[in-house]
Amino acid sequence: MPKAKILSPEQAARVQPLDATTLGRPFHQLPLLMPLIEARVHEFVRSELSQRYRAALVLDSMHYTREVSTCPRWSWHRVGSSSIGVHIERPLLLRILDCRYGGRTAQTDAPQTEQPETETEFRLARMLGATLAPLLPEFIAQSCGDTPLPLPPAQHLPVAPGSTPVFALILQLSENDGSPCGAIRLSLDRDSLDRLLRASSTHLAPRPASASGAQGPHFGETLRLRLQARLQPQSLSLGEVLDLRVGQIIPALHPGSAHVHIGRSRLFRASVVEHEGRLCLTSFTDEE
Repeated sequence: MPKAKILSPEQAARVQPLDATTLGRPFHQLPLLMPLIEARVHEFVRSELSQRYRAALVLDSMHYTREVSTCPRWSWHRVGSSSIGVHIERPLLLRILDCRYGGRTAQTDAPQTEQPETETEFRLARMLGATLAPLLPEFIAQSCGDTPLPLPPAQHLPVAPGSTPVFALILQLSENDGSPCGAIRLSLDRDSLDRLLRASSTHLAPRPASASGAQGPHFGETLRLRLQARLQPQSLSLGEVLDLRVGQIIPALHPGSAHVHIGRSRLFRASVVEHEGRLCLTSFTDEE
């Protein structure tokens, strides 16, 4: 029997720890959504920032993180059932103010972030936050198809909501000449993140083949678990059971979710989606 290899402290420091909260959840599909979300962000920056405020701003990069640290400069908004946090870095906010009111015309003039914050900055941050907040909820609603569009206008919340943000989209903006301006952060609560993960199941795409054409072992060949999914209970009387014939069809509705068992233990609740003519389980969540 092979022995387990004991790593040195230096090697162990380079090993990425396993996040147990991501197990059974399609976080690996989020990169499929990023180009679709990025297209919406590009349009927002062009129409709502560059044109409206006469600012030569472009989206430099976009990425997401599950480590969200909030501060007093966040603005909070309610969009439908989602609680959205918006944080605009002060250098970017001051740059937008300069372009709007002509305070500084040269791009090389850096905003004076050491000065005390003004009420004008707070008003602009709240106004931009109300415009930015619907970006992700509208994308999620359109992808899932479970919420009527258009969504109601964003409602400003005077204090942070009770639900803790667990996901943040970070937008890095720069000038047309490439000089960085600052970042915008959009945070989601746990319920909104679950809906975003469900939206990712509607954008399944085949993985591109590697350049060498070599395929590694399929995930199902490396880890085997026997899952039993209870899609929908059906109650029949004894007389109805006795009247059944071989090949007879029992009508049933498409289930929206299923209980997943491993052995006799019910561990997960999963969404049921149709993909290429098959019923698939995705968006696993722990049973309470």
